[in-house]
Amino acid sequence: MQPLARAGRNVLFKTLGEVLARLSFLALFLAAARLLGAEEYGRYNFAASLAGLALVGMDLGLSTLLVRQVARQPTELGPFAGTLLLLKSLLACLVLAALALGLGLAGRPLGLVLALALVQACWGLAELGFAGLSACEAMDQEAWIKTAARLAALLAAGGLLWAGAGLWGLVAGLFLGNLLGLLAALASLSRRAVFSLRLEAGFLRRLLGDSLPLALSGVFIIFYSRLDVVLLEILGRSHAEIGWYAAAARVVDGLGILPGLVAAALLPVLASLAGREPLALARLYRQGLRLVLLLGLPAALGLWLVRQPLTELVFGTAYAPTAGVFLWLAPNLALIFVNYLQLTVLTALGRQRLGALATALALVVNVALNLWWIPSHGILGAAAATLGTEVALLLACAYLVRRAAGLDLPWSQAARPLLATAVMGAALGLALGLAPGLGLWTMMGLGLAVYTVAALGCRAITPRELRALGDLLRHRPGEAA
Repeated sequence: MQPLARAGRNVLFKTLGEVLARLSFLALFLAAARLLGAEEYGRYNFAASLAGLALVGMDLGLSTLLVRQVARQPTELGPFAGTLLLLKSLLACLVLAALALGLGLAGRPLGLVLALALVQACWGLAELGFAGLSACEAMDQEAWIKTAARLAALLAAGGLLWAGAGLWGLVAGLFLGNLLGLLAALASLSRRAVFSLRLEAGFLRRLLGDSLPLALSGVFIIFYSRLDVVLLEILGRSHAEIGWYAAAARVVDGLGILPGLVAAALLPVLASLAGREPLALARLYRQGLRLVLLLGLPAALGLWLVRQPLTELVFGTAYAPTAGVFLWLAPNLALIFVNYLQLTVLTALGRQRLGALATALALVVNVALNLWWIPSHGILGAAAATLGTEVALLLACAYLVRRAAGLDLPWSQAARPLLATAVMGAALGLALGLAPGLGLWTMMGLGLAVYTVAALGCRAITPRELRALGDLLRHRPGEAA
């Protein structure tokens, strides 16, 4: 199968399954926001963010490295998987012990943070199995395992919340779902390669030398994506304010599934082309850019336009300040879509050090803007700092991708998607002017219809490309495209 067809098939199957998984998880947390209330929801998000910051020491970029290396050398799946699983397990135990010690010395309650760290560590181990399946381009199997795990979490945690179990019911349901995902992912991977839990010294030295830049990138990304919630609490904002902020952030994270899917599906194909077929890689990158812009630009504008009715429908009147947070976080969506792809290209090229440099810059910008704006503007300042961070990352990655491989700047593919998005925005603005009480679902349906027609009309996407997508459904790996 040709590279573009392989990438398209990966995107297709990964999207079909994993969208269901993420939507299930998003539905759970939207329900939790209502059932727990802003105060308890804010308490949960602070504890989850603190646990997530601690667990950056568990991954070290190992899952991404597994995808890249196995895409290049499929026979290394067994040794990589066994060594990485043991290494991540040891790191998880070390992180949990260090977190307990740090919380004890700081005089903070241990229970909720440690419980959520255990839940996240379980999913972190499961992601190693998912990475192995992704490296083998078994995207359909990977996605359906995630779907089953997320649906299990939705049913278990949702049922406990509905029964009045509160915050600890949410934690227990999440643990059950994550444990199911871990067991299923490792069982599926073991059928593709035999692996044992052992550390091989020479192999480990080579592994850590390659993974250090990826580890740094992962650390920087997690820090600047979670630090805002922690800083809000440290700088004296209430758990209710954190809940309002986290509600908007959760919606943006849920929509951010799309660029993550595209980037994850493209990584093994881009890695296999790097250094061997530069023209094919450049073409695939241009197609990827156009795809993420076609998805990201209308998503950002649409969320910005429907922020008020969306907040009222999903979260209720108690979360009214969340609509103001969307003013800043909605435009962030378009930037997230492009940044995912650019960082993936740097990894596929083996230039993960440049990715680490870009994310380090983004972290510095994020900390500086949060410390500057949170004291005076609260949750709106944190949202604006997030937007500024993604702008800094976009510019840094654009320069580094251009320098590393001479690839197109991201805005070179933006003209037609921008035009289609502008037509959609004008139509929705006109509709709101004529009928101010237009419902959320009507606005979403109108926006989707207008954008589809506009995208086809300005050739942002062509009927030939739509037919090619249909052809992908009829091809199996190994068949001619």
